[in-house]
Amino acid sequence: MQTIKSALASQASLSKQLFQTVFGLYCLIAISVTAIQVIEEYRYTQETITTELETYQNIFGPVLAKAVWNLHREQVNDIAKGLSEVPIIVGIKIERLQDNQLIPYVSRDANKHNVAINERFLYSFPIEYTIADIVHPLGKVTLYSDSSIVFARVKLGFTFLIINALIKGFFLWLIFWWVSKKLLTTPLHTLIQSISNVKFDNLSSFHIDLNSKKENELTLIEQSFTNMVAELSRAKEEVTHFNVRLEKEVKQRTLELEQAKNKAEALTHIAESATQAKSIFLATISHELRTPMNGIQGMLYLLEQSTLDEKQQHYTEVASTSAKRLLTLIDEILDLSKAEAGKLTLNNRIFDLYSIFNNLIKSFNLLGENNNDVEMLLDTESLQNLQAIGDPLRLRQILINLIGNAIKFTPKGHIKISATASDHPDLNSNKFYLSVTVQDTGIGIAQKNLAHLFNSFTQADSSTTREYGGSGLGLAICKQLCELMDGSIEVTSAEGIGSCFKFHVTLQKINPDEKVPT
Repeated sequence: MQTIKSALASQASLSKQLFQTVFGLYCLIAISVTAIQVIEEYRYTQETITTELETYQNIFGPVLAKAVWNLHREQVNDIAKGLSEVPIIVGIKIERLQDNQLIPYVSRDANKHNVAINERFLYSFPIEYTIADIVHPLGKVTLYSDSSIVFARVKLGFTFLIINALIKGFFLWLIFWWVSKKLLTTPLHTLIQSISNVKFDNLSSFHIDLNSKKENELTLIEQSFTNMVAELSRAKEEVTHFNVRLEKEVKQRTLELEQAKNKAEALTHIAESATQAKSIFLATISHELRTPMNGIQGMLYLLEQSTLDEKQQHYTEVASTSAKRLLTLIDEILDLSKAEAGKLTLNNRIFDLYSIFNNLIKSFNLLGENNNDVEMLLDTESLQNLQAIGDPLRLRQILINLIGNAIKFTPKGHIKISATASDHPDLNSNKFYLSVTVQDTGIGIAQKNLAHLFNSFTQADSSTTREYGGSGLGLAICKQLCELMDGSIEVTSAEGIGSCFKFHVTLQKINPDEKVPT
């Protein structure tokens, strides 16, 4: 990187730039003024010559008119010769009027100089002879003057003008050079030299002395830069002290962070171990509970098939329903433990989407879980004859949880289940989206409870568990299953109006050209 001194040395100095600008403007003005003076002198000389030619008209006009009237050609030639001897006249042409037309009469050097003569230096006057107060026009005289006559007269004045301008320009340059060197170049050089010597290590010893007796912009720069360096020196000391203190604090903070990190890692290890132990325990206890519960459910089924009176039949149905709910809870706990352990998997196969929804609604109606005050609406016509590859049991599990909750929390009104299929964003893949909406007119959910609705063991509030029952695992499992199937779930609800659960999952299309898996 260039230093300040070398960077400035590579460019034209300020005094040189200022001199070039000022002297250039002076030369432009001097040349313009000189040109105007020369033009005016030229014009004035031209007018003078014209005036002199008028004088020769007054002198030779009457004599020439008399000679032409008397047809004395020799006398006319003598007069023309005399006029041609005049220094400012380089040619003369005399024309005589005959039959109202001008015809050449006498000419001396007129044709010779015709090419070089400028129209502005022609002077013509008529030849008129007066007899008895009667003016008789006889012809016309044209006097020619060369431009060299004008230049010869202005040459001396022009030479003095040029010499005068050169002398003034030289002394102006000399004065400007001396003044700029004393007032600008030398102080600037001193200032630049001092600034270029400034280093971060010698701020305290910095000093500038321009030796200027009067205050000007350069002395202000000197004072400002000196003050700035002093401020930098003080700031350097403060930064040095701050860095020392900061290094100590950083070391202390690093030690504390290292200790906190070790403690957090230990707590994380303990938490992971506890979570793993909990998952193992839940999986184990779920398996252990499932075996006797299957036995209880089997015995209750056999008991229902035997001959029982009405009261015994009621007791058996209550016990069977409780066993089914307990078995469902065990399945949910087992699924949750698998999801937390990352062991929840899908069993994909071919299934009919339309049948899934219709059979599920029929099973709810057959089991009598829906009361007569709630109308079940199903909108799945777009799924007819649509087969897909996916896990129908997990899809059915999501629907059972959502529809079951809608039935549980809707005392009257309606429940509407809608399902549509749409294209996957990746058009080159053989996948598609299944979007499902479960809308009810039930008790609804407060806005403050929506954020944690899909957390495990969570319901809208504690009164929900007391009044309607439930473990709070269903929606958490739904969320896990939707994410496992490359989808998502969301809810909108208003307390006292109803809820609307929407979820979408990714399924695979069936390619007729491929072999259908069994």
